[in-house]
Amino acid sequence: MMQHIGRGNVRNIDADQNVGQMTAYVLARKPDLFTRLAAQYRGSQLTELHYTDQDTHAGLSRLGQILDYLLKHGKGREVPTTEVESALGFSLRRYVDTLEENFDLMCLGYEFRRGGRGRGKSAAFVYKRQN
Repeated sequence: MMQHIGRGNVRNIDADQNVGQMTAYVLARKPDLFTRLAAQYRGSQLTELHYTDQDTHAGLSRLGQILDYLLKHGKGREVPTTEVESALGFSLRRYVDTLEENFDLMCLGYEFRRGGRGRGKSAAFVYKRQN
């Protein structure tokens, strides 16, 4: 589906082969379907349409919740894991191996840094992207 969006009349390409901004509207029943793709498409935005009697965050995976939080609240800064844990309501300790060298996290420009022993050596999501 994402390949179809990127081709044809949806994407504007000028005579100098420069690609303009693209807008695509996709209705999905699974709330975490485009969370990982939004991390890979730089500058993309995800907007939720709220309907009555529907929980839009139901079914979002733990990794999807972490990516979504960093996408919305990271804003190019180092984010401590304690902040993410308190906002999401679960411990990241079980997901440390998954977060290291995670492709979707790297696409957001973040790298997971494990915590160490000692004061001031807590785990964090370090922003690495240089614009």
